[in-house]
Amino acid sequence: MSLFVSREQGSPALHFRMRVEEEVRGFDRGLALKQTTIKSAALLVASATGLLVSVAIAQTPSQDKDVIPPRSINLTAEQSYIIKEIVFTEMRAEQAPPNTEIKIGDKVADDIKLQAFPKLAAEKVPQVRTYKFFVTQNKIVVVSPQDNVVADIIK
Repeated sequence: MSLFVSREQGSPALHFRMRVEEEVRGFDRGLALKQTTIKSAALLVASATGLLVSVAIAQTPSQDKDVIPPRSINLTAEQSYIIKEIVFTEMRAEQAPPNTEIKIGDKVADDIKLQAFPKLAAEKVPQVRTYKFFVTQNKIVVVSPQDNVVADIIK
């Protein structure tokens, strides 16, 4: 003989037990839904935080001091060759004392004597008419006279 009453008999105790089991299952489903919602919200907050941090890092200016500034004069290889030939062979420009490494964008020291490009060089390469230059370590350093900044280096 069974201690439990079958479902067909419909005892009040069985109905109570079934209602309790349904509520527990409903509570478990609700709890699982709440846990899923909380996990989704936590994941969303973590993703948003990561996105904000990556945007902030991407907008931070570079601390790299070796960035090469753009040339303020664009000479082709042929134009550079013409200038070299005229300055080194026909003009025989005097060499400035060797300086530490000179880079495009550097300010030229006041004690360096700047020279105008020879007329022939200015005729063949019109872009250099308004620029000055000096020679050091067999390099022609093209200088913008407005701000005394190295515009190009012809090697």
